[in-house]
Order: sequence, then C-alpha cells, then structure tokens
Amino acid sequence: KISLEEPIWNLHTEALNKIRDSILRDPDVIALKITDELGVTLSERKLEMLKDVEFSALEQNLEFQYQRIRIVKEDSVIGEIHIVLSNEKALNLVISTTVQIMTFSLLLILLLGIIVTLTGIKLLKRPIDELENNAIELGKGNLEHDIDTSRDDELGVLAKGFVQMRNSIRENIQIIEKQNHALEQIVLERTSEIQDLL
Repeated sequence: KISLEEPIWNLHTEALNKIRDSILRDPDVIALKITDELGVTLSERKLEMLKDVEFSALEQNLEFQYQRIRIVKEDSVIGEIHIVLSNEKALNLVISTTVQIMTFSLLLILLLGIIVTLTGIKLLKRPIDELENNAIELGKGNLEHDIDTSRDDELGVLAKGFVQMRNSIRENIQIIEKQNHALEQIVLERTSEIQDLL
C-alpha cells in the first residue's frame, strides 16, 4: 500500500513516476500504467524483459493477471491504474497447496490402510488363535474342551471339523475301552480255566 501526502490528481508527472516505480518494486508486478479520465497514458513502465511488448498485449495475455483500479475524486473517475501481475506466485501457491493436499491424502490413506490392516489381522487372528488353542487342548488329550462352532466361514468349518475329530476320538476311545474290558474278561476267564485245570 502507498500512503500519499496529497491526492494523486494533484501530483505532477515526476511524482506519478515515483509512485509507479515504488509499485513496480513488488516482485509480482511486471507492468504498470497510469491513465487520466480520458484514457491518456500519464505514466507507464514495464520490466526490462517486457519493454518491447505493448501494454495491451500484456493485459490480454493469460500468463498474467490484469487489474484496473479506478481513481475517483468526488464520485467522478479521474483516472485509472492498470497493473499486470505475474501468475508465477499464484501458480507456485497452487502447486504447493496441491502437493500439501496430496501428501496429506496419501498419509491419510496410509493411516487408514494401517488401521484397516491391523483391525483385519486382529479380527482374523482371534479365531485362528482359538483354533490353535483347541488343537493344543485336543493334543493334550482334553476331549472335554469346548469348541466354538458358531462362525459361518472357513474358520467355522474348520472348528466343526475339530468337533467331529474330537467326537470321533471319543467314540474310538469308548470302543477301545469296551474291547479292553471284553479282553480283560476273556483273560480272566481263561486264567480261571487254566487255574482250574491245574
């Protein structure tokens, strides 16, 4: 912003040029033109690299931003300031913001992926740990161990298989016990017969 001691319409050409030059010190301003109420150029200046380019061409170039500011005195337009700004700063800001948004989005996706993975592992690990515990208990010979068969997925099918295996082992043990008892009876009978013969 520029603070003036007296209104711009009272200034002579040299003072307007000083104002123009001070505005051009802003690195985003590449060209500036001050006109009177009829559009007659009072002062104009462009960056050295653009000195051969017409001001009107800069106004229409999409690589730059063009702004026209009216100078008003007692509700009447007495002139205008035409400013051409570089889009580079805005473009860099857009790129920077886009990179920040993409980085944040990727980090958020990564975080959500980790959370989903850990939750999935936990949800899968619990029933697998239960099946492992069931297998260990069956391996120890604990045929009274309760096995949860309420799941309707592959792990539920596996648990039902463990129950069938446990029940089959129980049945086989009962059959073996009956056969052992029958064999013991036969041995006792034979032993008794042999003793009677002697």
